[in-house]
Amino acid sequence: MILFVEDDALSRRAYSELLRTIGYQVAEAKDGAEALELFSKGAFDLVIADLVLPRLHGLNLVELIHSEAPNIPIIVISGYLSDSAAKIILEGSAEFIPKPIDPKILTATIQRLLPAKV
Repeated sequence: MILFVEDDALSRRAYSELLRTIGYQVAEAKDGAEALELFSKGAFDLVIADLVLPRLHGLNLVELIHSEAPNIPIIVISGYLSDSAAKIILEGSAEFIPKPIDPKILTATIQRLLPAKV
């Protein structure tokens, strides 16, 4: 199952629905705190999280998730960083996709990280 964390409700619903149409189960969270709560209760295979989130910043969310599940793949999305800046900040702890999200890049990245799930 994929945990999709995005504070913009329209984007969150649209991308979650896209992932459902290609066969993934998706749980949605509107902020970092809600995401952490859902993560602690569920069995997730992948997390997709916006960088700038209310209540718990995306970088903090990545750190907390990796402290509980060091091997879970995480994709961070943001409209505020360049690819090179994101790679420096994330230091290999997560993949990065810039906003606006290209659905083909998103699905290709997910399929690379979870090849047996589709």
